[in-house]
Parts: sequence; structure tokens; C-alpha cells
Amino acid sequence: MDDSQNPKEVAVETMSKMEKCFLELLEFNIDVSASVYAKYYFDLRALAYDHDLYFIFNFLDKAQKLKAVTAV
Repeated sequence: MDDSQNPKEVAVETMSKMEKCFLELLEFNIDVSASVYAKYYFDLRALAYDHDLYFIFNFLDKAQKLKAVTAV
């Protein structure tokens, strides 16, 4: 929810707490393990390359190469 939808009498901190409680009640979880992320990354990458959509992952390949160079 952005601030434009927030009633003026409700403090932002209060709204944040309410949102957190709501998401907890839904058992909403955005945590993704490295192994799950890697699995889906490589599955999607293979699918993209199979359908000539390799350009979607080019920027990620460049970022990985840059990270490898800067880590040295």
C-alpha cells in the first residue's frame, strides 16, 4: 500500500505493523533458498535458450562475469 491510500489518521508505522501481521496470518514467505533460486534460474535459462530468448539472460551473464572479475 502506498502512502496515497493511507488514511491520514493512521501513522505509517502503524500501517507497517498491520501489513506485517496480515502477511504473517497469510503465512506469506518471500525467502528463497540459494538452491531453489539456482534450480529455477537454470531451468528458466535453459527454457529461454531453447526458444531463442537468450537475450533475456545476457545481462545476468555480464553481471556474473563482472562480479567474477571484481572478486579477483
